Amino acid sequence: MGLKIVRFQQQNNIYWGVVKEQKIAVLTEQYDRLARFLKYGISEAKVIMIQENNRMVSFDDVKLLSPFTSPAQIICQGVNYSTLHEETGFDKNRPPYNLIYGKTTSSLTGAVDDTVRPRSFSVK
Repeated sequence: MGLKIVRFQQQNNIYWGVVKEQKIAVLTEQYDRLARFLKYGISEAKVIMIQENNRMVSFDDVKLLSPFTSPAQIICQGVNYSTLHEETGFDKNRPPYNLIYGKTTSSLTGAVDDTVRPRSFSVK
């Protein structure tokens, strides 16, 4: 069974939930970090998916947050196909190795939050 997990804020409180019938079924336990949710919350999420009388909230009444919490180690993969090599200015004959790089936790944003570019960064 696949689960659609969300982390959200409602009235200054942060919750985890499961998408169910176009709404969010709220988990009763609170998990301050993704690691704790993955360790303890998945089983609760599976139970909530089959239960009937869950606390449900509308997407319109919450602010969606990133499921990744700080502290986090964010590892990204980029330039992993030849078209992207050309688009980014890499030599297209370059060996097809993946570019692996890290991101800081300040790069975490919510699902619909703006991505803020530091003033010191310029786009060419």
